[in-house]
Amino acid sequence: MGDVSGHGVSSALIMAFTRAVVFHWIKLGKSEPRSLAVALDKMLRHCVKKKMFMSLACGILDPERHILTYVGVGHPYPLFIQAEGRLSFLGSPVYPLGIYRKPFIPEPIEIPFTQGAKLLCYTDGMVESLSKSNLPLGYDGLLKLVQDTNFSAAKDWAIQLFERRRDFVGSDHQDDDVTLFVLSRTHQNQSKNP
Repeated sequence: MGDVSGHGVSSALIMAFTRAVVFHWIKLGKSEPRSLAVALDKMLRHCVKKKMFMSLACGILDPERHILTYVGVGHPYPLFIQAEGRLSFLGSPVYPLGIYRKPFIPEPIEIPFTQGAKLLCYTDGMVESLSKSNLPLGYDGLLKLVQDTNFSAAKDWAIQLFERRRDFVGSDHQDDDVTLFVLSRTHQNQSKNP
């Protein structure tokens, strides 16, 4: 998941370039999220004349080992919910891609994605949503939304979160894009191999 600074044609063009880099990275058979972040950072630094930057949340799920390898660069921290219900935000403070003079891409972190685990990635428009009284939802509000939802399937959870956000805002109006990506492991591996 990525989010480009600004709005309009220039931002849309950067997203088109980003999609091209991602598709090329996939075609090369890459599977390490840090290498994608490095490629996108280079694209921003060498192909864009106007200083623009983007945030990135990139994860690769290994369905055999049940490990999620994650790199976040300037993106709101994903919310990870362990099977027993413990919630934690993933990541550490890092400048977005293309913004800092000396590029810094953090090392990936590996998260065990056991049965019952869930991951919520979102754009900043989610936590910056404003209520009718002009108060932001914020990270505490996001945690409350998550704790107030009852979900089993990822799609149902995403729908509930959008509905709760709409209730908080009081309408479907939004000043910034709001994108959610939900990953949920609901089944035990059926493979007989360890």
